[in-house]
Amino acid sequence: MRINKLLKELESLELEALIVSNLNNIRYLSGFTGDTGKLLVTANNSYIIVDGRFTEQAANETKLEVVDYQGSFSQTINKLLDKEEITKCGFESVDTTYKEYDTLKKELGNKELIPTQGVIEKIRMIKEKSEIKLIKKALDIANSTFEEIKKEIVPGITEKEIATEIEYRMKKKGADGIAFETVVASGKRSSLPHGTATDKKIEYGDAVVIDMGAKYQGYCSDMTRTLFIGGASKEQQQIYDIVEKAQKDAIDAIDVAVKCSKPCEIVIEEFKKYDLDKYFIHALGHGVGLDVHERPYISTKSVDEFQSGIVVAIEPGLYLPNKFGVRIEDMVVITE
Repeated sequence: MRINKLLKELESLELEALIVSNLNNIRYLSGFTGDTGKLLVTANNSYIIVDGRFTEQAANETKLEVVDYQGSFSQTINKLLDKEEITKCGFESVDTTYKEYDTLKKELGNKELIPTQGVIEKIRMIKEKSEIKLIKKALDIANSTFEEIKKEIVPGITEKEIATEIEYRMKKKGADGIAFETVVASGKRSSLPHGTATDKKIEYGDAVVIDMGAKYQGYCSDMTRTLFIGGASKEQQQIYDIVEKAQKDAIDAIDVAVKCSKPCEIVIEEFKKYDLDKYFIHALGHGVGLDVHERPYISTKSVDEFQSGIVVAIEPGLYLPNKFGVRIEDMVVITE
């Protein structure tokens, strides 16, 4: 059980309980999908704390005890900690505002309130078979949508029209929605790694970078494709081939116990051969799951290692300012 894994982590941190505020972490541990609530995990019991709008939903989605909070979250949490005789409790520092922290600290009185970071995210890195199945479904939806839409990307259609059609078709295929705002960047704008779709019309000779992902039963997919309208120029094809080879070499290097920094180093060395490394301006990749960007992060600074069950997106790209950009992104699941 996922909560048992968390309790082992809390024991190593010498914590008696944890207040979970991150909604995806709450979903991961409990199954509750509402957009407001807290989860209190203790050694003996775990509680979903919601207001009256979500009590029925929580009762249907989780086997944990549902608490309809009275007054405020902090007052309810304090009462539950008293009930469990807990005096030392952790909280998710990244997902707690200072105001929430200050209110909670005052309410808890003499109880110790300890900041934590990444405790549940560490557990979430290793995907269960059921999670991988949902991620693959999310990717299938995105892939099939792209295969349909690429035939319709012709001069005259706008970036916004492409993005809107992608999002509509993914939902029609069963997606919850988009995993992130769809990127459609064409022509000179394709050198913007996160170029939001605009009213710009597609033209002959344009490079078109499309970064898209579906969300299915909470789980994300993430893929990027680069198209050349009317065919690639010699320079465009050269850059595309370099990025494609770099991605292949990076993926080939991924294996259990390999440092997450290694594929990134390989890509940088490949780009250096052509004096292009200065145009690689972001990390190589990231984990994908309930969040589209989660641990492990694939960069030269990463301290993580690949493990069986991790799902990552590998996305090398080269961005030539005021000319064009190329990015290719594919997802990989690590197995023994």
